[in-house]
Amino acid sequence: GMRRGELSALRWPDLDLDRGTARVNWTLSTREKGWRLAEPKTKASRRTVPLADDLIDVLRAHRLRQTEERLAEGPAWADHGFVFATSRGTPVNGRNLTGHFHRILGWAGLDRMRFHDLRHSAATLLVADGEELKVVSELLGHSRYGITADLYVAAMPERQEAAGRRMGRLLSVGE
Repeated sequence: GMRRGELSALRWPDLDLDRGTARVNWTLSTREKGWRLAEPKTKASRRTVPLADDLIDVLRAHRLRQTEERLAEGPAWADHGFVFATSRGTPVNGRNLTGHFHRILGWAGLDRMRFHDLRHSAATLLVADGEELKVVSELLGHSRYGITADLYVAAMPERQEAAGRRMGRLLSVGE
C-alpha cells in the first residue's frame, strides 16, 4: 500500500527486518536534473508499515544481492542507502519502476494496470478480509479515513448482497 515515491525513497535504515516494519519518512521525486527526497504527502503519510513475513525474507535476500553489487562496483557505487537502487546505487526512476512493474505483470499473464492501483487493491483486499477501515487508512497514510472509503475501497457485489440479506434478517419481525 505504499506510494511509488515512498517505495523509491525507502532506505535500509528505514527498515527493521527483525521487527518486520518499514518507516515512511520520505518520498522521492525525480526531475530532469536528478532526484531529491521530499517530505511525505501529508503528516499522516509519515508512518510505520508492518511487513509480511515472506516479504522480510525477500528483502534480506535482496540486501545480500545489493551488497554484492555494491562490492562489485567499488567506488563507482553511489551509496545513498536506497533499498531499491540501480546497479550503481542511485535511486530507481519512477518511470523505470513502473516499466519493470508492467513487465512483471506481462510475465505473470496479468492485465496492465497503474502502479498506484496496487494501493487500491491492498485497501480493498484488507477491508474485504475484515480489517477495520481506520486501520487500512492509517496503513495507506491517508489523513482521513473517508479518503480510503471514498476513493480506495471498491464495493464488491457479493458483499453488497450479503449486506442486503443481513438487513433483511435484522428487520424481520420473526416468523
